[in-house]
Amino acid sequence: VAVLVSSENKNLKIPQILVENTREAFLKIGQFVKRKINPFTIAVGGSAGKTTTKELIYFLFSQLGFKVQKSIKSFNNEIGLAVSISSLKNDTEILVLEIGTSSKGEIKYLSQFAEPNFGLLVSFGKEHLEGLGSPEGVFQEEIELINFVLGNGGAVFINVDTEELRSFFLSLDYPEKVAFGLGNETEKKIFRYGFFSNPISVSRNFETDFSLSILFDGRFFKEIVKTNLAPHFGSNVSAAISVLFLYLKKFKGMKEDEILKVIKEKVNFKEFKNEFSRFKVDQIGNFVVVDDSYNSNPLSLSAMFYSASFVDGKKLFALGDMLELGKYSEEEHFKVGESAKKYISPKDSFFLLYGNYAKFMEEGLKNCGFS
Repeated sequence: VAVLVSSENKNLKIPQILVENTREAFLKIGQFVKRKINPFTIAVGGSAGKTTTKELIYFLFSQLGFKVQKSIKSFNNEIGLAVSISSLKNDTEILVLEIGTSSKGEIKYLSQFAEPNFGLLVSFGKEHLEGLGSPEGVFQEEIELINFVLGNGGAVFINVDTEELRSFFLSLDYPEKVAFGLGNETEKKIFRYGFFSNPISVSRNFETDFSLSILFDGRFFKEIVKTNLAPHFGSNVSAAISVLFLYLKKFKGMKEDEILKVIKEKVNFKEFKNEFSRFKVDQIGNFVVVDDSYNSNPLSLSAMFYSASFVDGKKLFALGDMLELGKYSEEEHFKVGESAKKYISPKDSFFLLYGNYAKFMEEGLKNCGFS
């Protein structure tokens, strides 16, 4: 019925709304709609795993009967965020947003329009180095979501699997901070709130049973969570459950045992459907084929090798270029060999390589004994 324009176009026969910046105007329209409906807002950021975590949080709240909306696909830039918040339904209770970045200052800018109550940092790794310059630049950019939520009295959720994020988490003098990740860190009792998944059983099709350890305000819980997800998604499962857990505890007044009972009775993780090209598993004859091709970076590639290590048999990896790594491109493609060797054996793993950086991957893989 109308268009936003930054300069008038006399050839258009529909109403034109003249603004200085069309993208910012679109965000402001979305912010107006969002404030009117006022859903509880959860924002997910990080170098890899944002979309899966967003989808899992949406799935959990939906399974429990909440009226919940989410970012479409991986719509996480300024246009994507504007689309998500301007298309809210009037009865939306929970909004789950994905916040992405490719340039300095983007997350801080988008957070001002998203206005999240909960903020998640699901990972940190080398991504969008063309725009962010260095790993340090990536880190400083990614924590802007956490900084925004801290400054507005919300709760923050941080993956403590990496040394950088673990140190950052422990440095925060803030009561409502939640740790999550892989492994059994909660048994060390160093976190007030901690949610950790440990893969205990993996099928040939990568369906994983996780042992979920929870430390919540001095109480310790252990549950088995059966999923259709690969092992490296354990931290995403932990993240999603931690968000639901704290929300139900803080805003619905439910007790810990009651929350676990509700999750066990109403949530079937085997029904979860992820977005396309994110470790999508198909059985074709005698072969298990995995599509994990969506916008790969060194962190997500390493996670793929990690999950591949849980399944026996010969493995064939078809790898293309990891984009937007800037001056680190050659070095990071060479390091594919080190990443693979950390988890899989050269004797039963083979590679097909394609792209502008294939020769660097080949050199790095051969250097680590792969063919």
